[in-house]
Amino acid sequence: MEPAFAWWPGTIKPGRTSMELANSMDIMATVADFEETTPPNRLDGKSIKSILLDESAAESPHDFMFHYCACHLMAVTYGAYKAHYATQGIMVGSCAGEGVQQHNPPLLFNSLTDPSENYPLTEEMDPMYQTVLAA
Repeated sequence: MEPAFAWWPGTIKPGRTSMELANSMDIMATVADFEETTPPNRLDGKSIKSILLDESAAESPHDFMFHYCACHLMAVTYGAYKAHYATQGIMVGSCAGEGVQQHNPPLLFNSLTDPSENYPLTEEMDPMYQTVLAA
């Protein structure tokens, strides 16, 4: 989950926040939804129009969000949780090999209580630990 903002005076209410999952792939599907047109076939993104318009009970169209570095799966976001299967240092120029650390079990974080992902959860710390990793 990366921070983002949307600005459209008269359409999107100013000053509101949302913790719903969305990503840049959702932009084309969302624009098509606002324009009431059909997006191209094989579009990976999903419309987040209801989230932007702050419609009641608006939820993310995504159950999961997959985070890749090139073709390497690095992490998966599931609701408020993010599981890191591999991490790399800031100065690493590659997505695999030296400088990339694999995690088994994955490092699990709660993005609501630890948005900077500094404190990995353990089974003892969070009752959802096993449920999230099993999903």
